[in-house]
Amino acid sequence: MIEDLTLLTYTHSSCIDIHNIYLLRINKYFPEIKNKLLICDKDLSYKDTKTLVYDDNDYYSNQILLAIENINTDFFIYSQEDCILYDKVNLEEINYCISILKNDNSIPFIRLIWSGISNNYKKYNEKFYYIGNSKYYYSLQITIWRKNILKELYLKVKVKSIFEESSLSNILWNINKNGLVYYKKGKKIGNHYASIVYPYISTAIVKRKWNYYEYKKELDEIFREFNINPNIRGIYKPDLRTKLYRLTQFLKDNFKL
Repeated sequence: MIEDLTLLTYTHSSCIDIHNIYLLRINKYFPEIKNKLLICDKDLSYKDTKTLVYDDNDYYSNQILLAIENINTDFFIYSQEDCILYDKVNLEEINYCISILKNDNSIPFIRLIWSGISNNYKKYNEKFYYIGNSKYYYSLQITIWRKNILKELYLKVKVKSIFEESSLSNILWNINKNGLVYYKKGKKIGNHYASIVYPYISTAIVKRKWNYYEYKKELDEIFREFNINPNIRGIYKPDLRTKLYRLTQFLKDNFKL
């Protein structure tokens, strides 16, 4: 069933130093995925990965539509170069997700990480919940998409920047309200929980620097494995406001404030 899935990676030449890490970790932890497409603003060539060039001055929505037109499967995982795997992908659960999408045409996508969920989420089955109407109903987090749904979304709206994430949620909600999220989750990291299906760093880069604040253990392993000097790109240091927000969330989660 994995043959019915494509891994789409959206990236930019400003992150070319991360490409090798990202792709080698895919080969290491997700070797079963054979349909791989990487789109970038520069012409690149990587072994076992199809590459495509987008116009950096074009709308982000048009860049994604270009990618979708070059995907030959009905379903795909949306990813970015800094969503680096740190453990093996659960192939059994990936195949189960694909079977849900194949057998229930009302489901537009399945998010593989517990993030951006509304307060009124409801149970779909023993493994999935409906996300509900959330500001982040549309999300750039790792998700298995039904190809025609994302195509419909980007044909309806022109999006200039990848950072206009939340502006798409209402439009996607009006197209289809049945988006699912994988319920079982790992440890809490920032505003989300680690994915146990697709264990990835979310995300490795913040404001163009390494996200050592949230992923010290995982990044230390990467720095050793790939002989990286983190000071070249730099280490992200959150400001006081971010630290206070995270502390408040921690206290709420652990002490029911």
